[in-house]
Amino acid sequence: MGSSKANTSIEHKQNGFLIRPFDINEMAKAIRELIIDERMYERFALNGRKKVDKIFTKEKMLENVTAYLLKSQVL
Repeated sequence: MGSSKANTSIEHKQNGFLIRPFDINEMAKAIRELIIDERMYERFALNGRKKVDKIFTKEKMLENVTAYLLKSQVL
């Protein structure tokens, strides 16, 4: 599977699909599976929301922005 920052947020078949870059057939298969399986769609939505709420808290965002600014010597 492809390597990207998305890999840290997406858990295969829990809140999304991890698919090799440019693999059109695998992408089409994943889309069909998601359209057909309503429970999977609901699980992806619920798990994705939980992940976002966990990763993107106000505190985490402030910490990340502060660290970035300090690293960039803006602060």
